[in-house]
Order: sequence, then structure tokens, then C-alpha cells
Amino acid sequence: MEQDITIVFAFLHAAPGYEDRVREELSKVVTETLKEPGCLKFVAHQSVERPAEFVVYEHWREREDVDKHIALPHVQHFMKLGEEIFSEPVRVTFWNGVEPT
Repeated sequence: MEQDITIVFAFLHAAPGYEDRVREELSKVVTETLKEPGCLKFVAHQSVERPAEFVVYEHWREREDVDKHIALPHVQHFMKLGEEIFSEPVRVTFWNGVEPT
């Protein structure tokens, strides 16, 4: 069931002129993350109307898998790019699925 899955949305804002770099680096994170055993889905999107805005939609078996993911080298590398390529801190949010009744 969806409510048993850990759902994460991450919101990213590229610094002016860094949209392509964010897309390239994010693509690397997607490729590596999909290899992680606890990852059920990991999809990145770039806004059509506001190309500096990105969102990552994630499904994980459990919260512990997210914690392991955040500690991995490919994620740490991406996050360390921080002020260089982002105009604001990455915002990570956790969600519960809403099932039809």
C-alpha cells in the first residue's frame, strides 16, 4: 500500500545560469540512486514555466533507506555543490499517501 511507503519530495532552485549544471548533476544522482536497494522510485523533473525550478519525487521502502541514501557519496557530492549551483537551500519534505476509501 502507498501509505506504507516513505514518499519524499525535494525542491531545488538553480542559481541564475546554472540550470543546465543542476540538470546534469541531478541526472547523475538519479542514475546512482535507482541502483540503491531501498529505492522504489526516484524521478527528477524540471519546470517548463520556470526552468530554474526542479522537483524530485521519491518512493522508498522505509525511512531508514532515505537516511542511508543521504549519506552516500553521490548525494553528498550533489549537496556540497550547494551555494555554487543553487539559489536557495534544497527543501526536502516527507509525505503520506492518501488512499481512496
